[in-house]
Amino acid sequence: MRVVVDTEARSLGFFVRTEAGESCRSLFDDRWDDLVRRQALPNPTLSATWLCHLLDSEEGQPVAIVVEQDGSLVAAGAFGLYRPAGRVGPTFARWLGDHRQWCSSELLVDPDVPAAAEVVLDALLGLADVVHLPAAEHGPAHEALRARVPWLTELPGAEGWIAPVPPPRMEEAMARFGRDCRRAARRGAEVTIRLASSRNEVEAALERLFVVHAERWRLRGGEIPRFSTTEAHRNWYRRVIAALAERGEVLIAEVLEDGELFSADLGFVAGRGGMVHTTAVRLGGKLKEPGRAAQLHLCRALEEAGVQAVDMGWGACEPGSPKSGLGPTRVVVKRLLAARSRRSQRALDSTLTLRGLARRSRP
Repeated sequence: MRVVVDTEARSLGFFVRTEAGESCRSLFDDRWDDLVRRQALPNPTLSATWLCHLLDSEEGQPVAIVVEQDGSLVAAGAFGLYRPAGRVGPTFARWLGDHRQWCSSELLVDPDVPAAAEVVLDALLGLADVVHLPAAEHGPAHEALRARVPWLTELPGAEGWIAPVPPPRMEEAMARFGRDCRRAARRGAEVTIRLASSRNEVEAALERLFVVHAERWRLRGGEIPRFSTTEAHRNWYRRVIAALAERGEVLIAEVLEDGELFSADLGFVAGRGGMVHTTAVRLGGKLKEPGRAAQLHLCRALEEAGVQAVDMGWGACEPGSPKSGLGPTRVVVKRLLAARSRRSQRALDSTLTLRGLARRSRP
């Protein structure tokens, strides 16, 4: 265990605690989950349960930082430290389990104590030479890093999407689903919607989701196919989803035609916040839009679970897609690179420029 208390933090009444490696588990507790639920949009993949399982897959050095004020937890963050250039190179900090985070990671900050976000990053910059985080523009991590490291570099990242629950176009989507069902019925198909919420139901539905997901994504590159196409990833998701389902925090909506699964959507719950995590669609059925149907019914289930807003993840939201059909709001995600000093930042930026030139010069 390592405890960090700097003079400025102490003057503001903050107490900072840092844990590394397996000791991070001591911070991932009910207080951590309470802070998650206090966020503007609670993120289920920042829950103590999820982070405890991420420790098992972190390839670098796990680090958890919490900030207390008057005995209350007011800010927290979970990170991984790594050295991309080897043992002699600088230490970088990223979100814990960065490669498994398809939806927006963020600092956890009490809305009434926004200054505590900077205290987390001060502690992190005491451990790492460079902080490298994808983060929502104007979110807590983005604002705190800009305040503490004004010389940081912002690179293009991704697009995130969030929607209130029920989504703005829910009635329109339900009408569209009704027309699709009637069209499928005329073609001789019986459409069934099924929702898994108990642990036993979720575990069985997850195995079916793996099969359909692998069929669709097996030949594609990137991280998404690994959800279902490698045994290590399947086992990791089996463990974490079973643990979340035990707490009533997992929902899987399934769409079947004549008893055969054609679409499934995996979602998570954290208080009034929800997340659409993974979708899988089998082609060749009588429904024209089975993916839209699964997502629609997952959103209905999230609403019944008390969710008020849902993170629909990063990635495309083309007109006509299931995601766009619910009317989400776009969130700009930046890739932030922040070195401890201006001099180090200039060296980092020069390296990035040279790498970009090298890539563009390749035949």
